[in-house]
Amino acid sequence: MPELTLPSTARTPTPSSGTTLRLALAPGVYLARSPELAVLVRWPRSRSLGAWDEPTATLVEQLSDPRGVEVDAAVLTGHGTDDVLAGLLDDGWLTVTVERTSGHVMTVVPRRPPAARDVPAHRRRLTPSRHVVAVPTADGWSVEAPHSWGDVTFSDVTGMSRCLDPDGREVDVLEQQVLAWCGVLVEPDAEAAELRHRQWSAHELWFHERSRRYGRERGFGGTFWARGTFAPPPLRPPGAGVTVPFVTADPQRWRERSSSLHTVLEDRRSTRRHDDDAPLTSERLGEFLYRTARLRAAQEVDGVEYASKPYPSGGSVYEIELYLLVRHVEGIDPGLWVYDPTAHGLAPVRDGLADPDVAALLREATHSSTVDTPPQVTVLMAPRFGRILWKYEQMGYAVMLKHVGVLMQTMYLVATDMGLAACAIGSGDSDLFSRATGLDPLECTTVGEFLLGTPHPSDTFQERPA
Repeated sequence: MPELTLPSTARTPTPSSGTTLRLALAPGVYLARSPELAVLVRWPRSRSLGAWDEPTATLVEQLSDPRGVEVDAAVLTGHGTDDVLAGLLDDGWLTVTVERTSGHVMTVVPRRPPAARDVPAHRRRLTPSRHVVAVPTADGWSVEAPHSWGDVTFSDVTGMSRCLDPDGREVDVLEQQVLAWCGVLVEPDAEAAELRHRQWSAHELWFHERSRRYGRERGFGGTFWARGTFAPPPLRPPGAGVTVPFVTADPQRWRERSSSLHTVLEDRRSTRRHDDDAPLTSERLGEFLYRTARLRAAQEVDGVEYASKPYPSGGSVYEIELYLLVRHVEGIDPGLWVYDPTAHGLAPVRDGLADPDVAALLREATHSSTVDTPPQVTVLMAPRFGRILWKYEQMGYAVMLKHVGVLMQTMYLVATDMGLAACAIGSGDSDLFSRATGLDPLECTTVGEFLLGTPHPSDTFQERPA
């Protein structure tokens, strides 16, 4: 289906004094037509224009022009345009541009059908929404209010700053109307009065919608955007060799003594205190890692390495590396280690606990566990970001967080089946991890932590009714 690029013979009005309002087809809109029918397509939606006659051809041609069609500002109050144009506008097929004679341009790019066109035309006291996020683009700036029906682009930072001025001294009435229509400008304190707005921080709401929504110009999902530009990151990074190999596994023996899934799910709970009089052993730690994170299989497809492990991973990329901060394990020296899922063993990162950053990592884990005794083992989940971001656009980090969640649950169930104490931690210090390991935080750092050890006999906390 060809992209809509009709000859540029449409009327291009000369800007009047002040500001002008223009409508044009949104980016990514395609035209499919026959002599009897014309359809606009912007995945996953389509809209019929009816018969492909001269009026329809003229309208599509005008809307295809980069400058679009100039319309009266009354369109923002639900008036002032024909039924076909109004239908396209209300269904989210058109961009809305406000252009100043000074050259500043502001455009709203729809992500979904817009709010009702009943925006008051008089100047009001409005302020930027508390959820607004501004980011630079290749040709200007983009302002996103995540709850909005569209994103706003500005040709320059001066125009953006003027329109987002909390005092609104320089914003034009037409600009104000458009920004209020798409939720970038709101009544003062309006959002502070509602729980549904206050419960969201700006970055969390922006991240949520950025990792869930289609309809943006940038690619979304598994686009393999880096193919041909950057080499795919390997399944395993280069590093020190294993110095603590775990004993050969005996899965059949483990299977014979395992509880049922129902029993393990019902018995699972978070146990924070460990029994240092009967600590975790190297053999049991090896069993735990074998059952949760070992490499079961690997293959290469189109130059990309894929894997299989006991827990699921989007695209089979398995980006999470496991670093183990060992304080007290029989048969393993204290220090910071990294698990090699191929060789099923540990490779050294930092010996001992004397290193200030390693010691600080242990203190952080202890503090996060809400008890005053340090854990026997802290499992640090550190994705190699390139493994997944090389393929996925916009949603890559969200997928990583889901992977951390399923890995945590896998670890909980295996630890419960083995009678070990397990507890996921809700926060951690990625900067400390970067300093302790020397890794580039843009390439690999922690996004999840998990405590493991033997249960202390006095820890009787119950998460559920007996």
